[in-house]
This record gives sequence, structure tokens and C-alpha cells, in this order.
Amino acid sequence: MNRAARAIEQREQGRIRLRLGMLLVLLIATVAGTVYWISTSTSKNSESNLTVRLAFTRSSVIIENGDTDLWSGVTIRLNGEYTYTVDRLPRGAGSVPWTAFHNAAGEPFNAQRTTAHQLTLEVEEGPGGKPGHWKW
Repeated sequence: MNRAARAIEQREQGRIRLRLGMLLVLLIATVAGTVYWISTSTSKNSESNLTVRLAFTRSSVIIENGDTDLWSGVTIRLNGEYTYTVDRLPRGAGSVPWTAFHNAAGEPFNAQRTTAHQLTLEVEEGPGGKPGHWKW
């Protein structure tokens, strides 16, 4: 292989490495921006008898039931105004889309216009069959 051909090949390999590096940086930035953990509460104190881990994504809120028991009669209140109710929340993480939260007028929560700054979780039957409460 002559010198000119080798120089062209090396230049092409450099461009390929640069493109792959840029794609890797873009991928990492996308994944890092997709989900971020906001709050973790693993203590059983006087204010909360539920073990909860909470995360927000661009499209939903992720709530993790860290207790050994299923939660029944679950009401999730966002910013004191928007509510989502579900019959049961099993152990582990569950995702609720932002648009599933509605205010008294029936309007969905709009994550593009409003920021989540408060979340309360009320459970009719939680650990040990007792009612539960958790606040972020």
C-alpha cells in the first residue's frame, strides 16, 4: 500500500472514531436526562409508615413500593391539586403518566407547563393492614 492510500485510510479511521465518540456522548446524555431519582425514604418514622422511592421522568412519575405488603386504596396527590387513584400498588416500582393526574375540574397535569414540587401518598391498607401516609 502506498503512502497516499495509507494516509487516506488513517484519516477515514479518525473520522469514524470521532463519529462513534460523538454518538456515545449523545447516548449517555440522553440516558442520563431520561430518569433521575428525586427522593428516597426508607425510614419508618412518625410521619411516614411507608417505604417509598420516588423518581420523575419526562413522561411519568415512578413510585416504588419498598414494603413487603401490597398497598390497597392508593391515592397519589401531586402539588396538592392533581390526583391519581388506584385500587392496588404491588411491591416494586410502578410508573404513572403525568396525564393520569387530574385536578377537580378534570384537567390533566401538564408537565410542560407545571413542575412537580409536592407529592403525597395515602394508602387505605398498607404494611400490617394499616393505613399509610408518605409525603415528598
